[in-house]
Amino acid sequence: MAPSNKRIILTTILLAVLFIGGIIFNSLFPEGPILDPVPNPISDKTRTERFRDENQLTPNPQRNLYFGDLHVHTSLSLDAYVGGTLANPEDAYQFARGNAIKVLGKEVQIDRPLDFSAVTDHAEAIGELITVQNADEPGHKAILPRLLRAIHEPDEPNYSIHDPDNPVYIDTSRQRKLFNAALHNAGVEDPTHPRFFRGYKTTAKAWDIILDAAEKFYEPGKFTTFAGYEWSQFRGRAHLHRNIIFRDMMLPDYPLSSFELKHEEALWTWLQHITDEGATAMAIPHNTNLADGGAFSDRNANGNSSDRVHSLIKAFTNGKDVKARMDLLSAASMGSTAFQKGLGAIHSLSHPVNGKFNVHHGLSNAIFMPYVLTFNKSSIENKIISICNYLNLNKNFDSFLNWILELRNNLNIPHKLSDVMDCNNIDLDELSLMAFEDPSTGGNPKKLSQNDLKEMYIKSISGELF
Repeated sequence: MAPSNKRIILTTILLAVLFIGGIIFNSLFPEGPILDPVPNPISDKTRTERFRDENQLTPNPQRNLYFGDLHVHTSLSLDAYVGGTLANPEDAYQFARGNAIKVLGKEVQIDRPLDFSAVTDHAEAIGELITVQNADEPGHKAILPRLLRAIHEPDEPNYSIHDPDNPVYIDTSRQRKLFNAALHNAGVEDPTHPRFFRGYKTTAKAWDIILDAAEKFYEPGKFTTFAGYEWSQFRGRAHLHRNIIFRDMMLPDYPLSSFELKHEEALWTWLQHITDEGATAMAIPHNTNLADGGAFSDRNANGNSSDRVHSLIKAFTNGKDVKARMDLLSAASMGSTAFQKGLGAIHSLSHPVNGKFNVHHGLSNAIFMPYVLTFNKSSIENKIISICNYLNLNKNFDSFLNWILELRNNLNIPHKLSDVMDCNNIDLDELSLMAFEDPSTGGNPKKLSQNDLKEMYIKSISGELF
């Protein structure tokens, strides 16, 4: 055979191999996404009239205490799936209602059914889990989806996370490797979907599964379901997570993840957008212990100083300012953490007033604050100066006190207790004794007597500071 003919044949064979190899490669490692992100229009996803039945309910005058769970993952969350979870959103609601379901081969059941619940699967890779778990989805037979499915096969020695002799056992190291393989790019500055992601139609399918389950199990006045999801940002070791809970079924067509909203400010902007379009949502900080301080940072994604100090005024002035409300939510979480150190006289003064005269606890705290601050001045002055540094105030106690008084005034907080209740015939001895015996009193930075507390009541009624 002539050399030229050999070259032609070899070239043809090589091209055929490359062509066939390309087909195989694309089937095993499909590129994605097929679709670009589209705007999220708000639509009423209510499919039945049952959601409107709640309008017929009579409010409970007894203000019953309700128990529920607003953080639930199913097989639509990558971490849950690689951890052995095969339960779907309907299973989650069955469990919440007190019915038995199987988890890792074992039957589990709670003793007391919950009053409300929300499935909050991670938006990150939620569409990919649709591809992994549904044979008719493009990309289902790709390498990584195959590996993810194999972890649930106890007899698969190379990839399963289960021990065939003990299916409850989970190989956490293998689980972690597969999770990182699927989200290998989640912790970088510009995270993107895994290669086998086949478009936002899969994200919408997962979202519809969650909403269908919420609708199916919603019983007005008996069991409340909430549409929701988890936005989860990964920055190295820092995990910044938010549970997004919607009030009703005015919802975006699918949830946006940290792959689309790459930092918190982008999340707030999007939430503001869907709020303006008719949705109502709240974001709950989650796993803040793993956020490496990012959950309560005073700097934004660009490293610039955040204006969280004025968020209270902004939210008060404009209740639709989602960013300001999120800042307040973070502040509330920080406050609840600070509570572990003790409360002090502000709360011990408030509790008797709240119980006997039905004054709102938050309002009474705000009224008592300057009187307690000035009483405690000698014990807290040095710490107050550090707060002044943060607020860019003059480094002295009076500067902070004036800032507090101005803040109260801007929020229309009354200066005196007598502005919110009739103080003419109250028994100050009784109130001060109740305040003295309150557990919060022991946490006050300055030792208190019953007479000290009585004097604080007197000053709060007259409006005279210490």
